[in-house]
Parts: sequence; C-alpha cells; structure tokens
Amino acid sequence: VSHVPYRRSELKEQAKSANTNSLSKKSYTRSIVHLKYSSNTFIFWLVLFTLLLLAIVINVQRNVISKIVKSITNENVLKLLKREENNGLSGHYIMLYVIFFINLTCFIYLMAKYYKGFDGFNNWLVIYGAVTVTYLLRHISMAFIGNIFNISKDSSLYSFTIMSFNIFLGLVLIPINLVVAFSPVGISSVTLYVGIGLILMLLLIRLARGLLIGARFIGEHLFQFFIYLCTFEIAPILILLRILGDQ
Repeated sequence: VSHVPYRRSELKEQAKSANTNSLSKKSYTRSIVHLKYSSNTFIFWLVLFTLLLLAIVINVQRNVISKIVKSITNENVLKLLKREENNGLSGHYIMLYVIFFINLTCFIYLMAKYYKGFDGFNNWLVIYGAVTVTYLLRHISMAFIGNIFNISKDSSLYSFTIMSFNIFLGLVLIPINLVVAFSPVGISSVTLYVGIGLILMLLLIRLARGLLIGARFIGEHLFQFFIYLCTFEIAPILILLRILGDQ
C-alpha cells in the first residue's frame, strides 16, 4: 500500500513530461513550417516584380515573346531578331534579361535552400550578384574575343544566342519558382527536379547551337575552342557551386 502513491506520482510526472515533449515537438514543427513559408515571402514579391516587367514588355512589344520562343529552334528567326533588337541592346530586351537574372537567382536560391538548408535575403543577394557578374563578364569577354580574333560577327551572334536562351529560361522559371517556393514539400521537390532538367536541356541545346555557329573555327582552332569551353562554359558553374558551398 505504501508504494501506490509513489507509483501514481511517478506516472503523473511521466505523463506530464510526455505531454510537454509532444507540445514542444508540435510547436517546433509549426515554427519550421512558419519559417519555411515566411522566409519565401520575398520570393513572391520578386516574382511579382518580374511579372510587372513582363507586362510592360508585352505592352510595348507584343510579338517579342513569340519571336524568342521561335528563335530557340530556328536560327533564321534568331538572326532576324538580333537585327530587330539591336544585338539585344533595346530597352525591352534588357528588361527581359533582368527577368532572367531575378528568376534564375530565385531558382538557385530555392535549390540551395532545399539541399543546404540556408535561407535569407542576404544569401539571395550574394547569388544574384554572382549570376549577374558571371553573365556580364561573359558577354564582355565574347565581344573582346570577337575583336581580337576578327570574328566579331560570329561571337556577337553567339552572345545574342546566350541572351535569347536565357530570356526564354527566365520566363519558364516564373511558374516553377512559385510552385517550388509555396507548394507542399512533395510537389516542390518534384518541380525542383523538373526545373534542373529543363536548365540542363536548354544548356545542351545552346551548346549545340554554339557548335553550329563556330563549326568552321573548331577544326583549325581546336585548342582555343577547348580553352573557351573550360573558361566560359564550365568554370562559371564551378565558381557558383563554390560560392554556394561557402555560404
């Protein structure tokens, strides 16, 4: 009889501790979910800003989006678009390129958050700066190479090809970013893999287009082409991965 009160009190303490642990786990889960969606709020405003820019472009130049889509598979349309857009220096074409920078940065940020677990607007700014500097240096280097080796016409065409493919990718990434950022975990993870596959596919198509543009130079300058491939195609990806790894 003397042991019964002790057992009852012991059971009460165990029940209280179990309830406390359960409540703490539930609160922790709610905090994680809240963190996930609150930290992605700025992604929504960034994508909304890109949609605003897209609406302005469509209002100013209604047929430019359809021409960009056709230029992905048709080189003649690409060359015609290059002349119409002043080698990509027209105002609405630059606005479309800004849409690409923002959406690619959002996708890389969401991918890094999924695999690395880091988040925050400061990290987004670091990725945005790396992406912007990488592509700006790439276009400047293409112009420099064209002037040095007297192939400015071909280098300019390939630079515009990169720009057009990137713009198309930026438009496609708009819905992908929204789904990855705000859908349930199962759907967002599948959509993330779809986005990665789409980026790789467009990179391969763009490389094939570049090979066609520079086909007459590859046989005579194979080593220079290999140096270009390592410097401008592979190195930027490795540098970006290194930056993400250091965050």
